[in-house]
Amino acid sequence: GEEHRPAVAALARRIAGPAFAALGWEPGPGESERTGTARGRLVTLLGTTGEDDGVRAEATERHARFLAEGTGLCPDVLTGAVAAIAASGGEDTYELILRCYRGAVTPQGRMRYLLALAGFTDPALVRRTLDLALGDDVRIQDGPLLVGRALAGRRGAEVVWPWIEDAIDELLGRHPRNLIMRIFESLELIADAEAADRIHRFLAAHPVPIGGPRMAQVEERMDVTVAMAARLRPILAPTLAAV
Repeated sequence: GEEHRPAVAALARRIAGPAFAALGWEPGPGESERTGTARGRLVTLLGTTGEDDGVRAEATERHARFLAEGTGLCPDVLTGAVAAIAASGGEDTYELILRCYRGAVTPQGRMRYLLALAGFTDPALVRRTLDLALGDDVRIQDGPLLVGRALAGRRGAEVVWPWIEDAIDELLGRHPRNLIMRIFESLELIADAEAADRIHRFLAAHPVPIGGPRMAQVEERMDVTVAMAARLRPILAPTLAAV
């Protein structure tokens, strides 16, 4: 829950911080591909879950230099840096990421900035991203991926699912059935029992026309996540309280 977020962030910094301090932002001579991959994942972890102010500030500065000069961010950390910027960003940052998305010249860059728009935590900006998914700025095949990424984020149960309920007819009318499942696959990350009950009731009343048992399987995995979270909370609470 939100009450444990500061402790989880501190634990992430304690675990990942020393490793990233050893690697740094820049690759060393003869560095392996796996080391570069690890660096990128550490930037992502520290800049999002870890809420590391230093990493976020450095990511912001380096990204500005990257946009101005094409330097400051090696390919391994670019996506993680953008995610860190979005996770801590407000409206000005949102406008920057949106401009970068619209101006991207490669498919990889376009997708990087598109998915970063799902990483903001301000509820108003989350809703703005969701509305964007139904507009002309986002390709039809990318809309479900964007909504699903937002559903998997911090405001998934609180903001994104109610929006999905309101927009379900438009979502189903706009997107092909073989792509719409990209939204609902993120339900398996819902850990709140009250939210899961609401989702079950809505899907029972508004069946999503997807063939086979896929939706039932997703709902079952969501229930497993809820049950696991309920078991782990009392076990982990003392550890988090001590961080």
